[in-house]
Amino acid sequence: MYWCPTDIASNVPHMTDAMRDYVKSTSCRRKWLAKHFNDPEPENVVPSHMCCDVCAHECECGCEKSQQSPEDNEERNDDDTTIDQTTANVINILINQYFHIENSQLQSPFAMSTTLLSNTLAETISKRYNKYSSAAAIQTDFPNVQQIYCDNIAAVIHAYLSKVQN
Repeated sequence: MYWCPTDIASNVPHMTDAMRDYVKSTSCRRKWLAKHFNDPEPENVVPSHMCCDVCAHECECGCEKSQQSPEDNEERNDDDTTIDQTTANVINILINQYFHIENSQLQSPFAMSTTLLSNTLAETISKRYNKYSSAAAIQTDFPNVQQIYCDNIAAVIHAYLSKVQN
């Protein structure tokens, strides 16, 4: 399960303590859910990598599905560049935070229609963060987005990638 502290922060609407506990759990998530809903404890799943993400990480059955490697968290883009899914998720969050700030500056319920800074755009860009670390690439693929926004999006991506690489 991928998450970061902002996903489960105390100011997130409708986020309960139980939900936070579930996300932070380091024990079997199936057993945690069964206990939470007062169900009988489930039997151990064999092989354990088929149980939940926590059990999969601890599985030692030796099959290829239980083997953990850095490549497990990587995908390939159409242009055959490798992306790290955790990095893409963090960049998506950062870009969405930037979009929220820009959109709130307009103080209009239609700000997103004006700026074109949407969750969908953030997701699209974050999935191809290698390509979109340049404002020119963003401007080419999204010509209706203002240049200043493209510059700032590229700056967000570049700043995060620089931090991760150091």
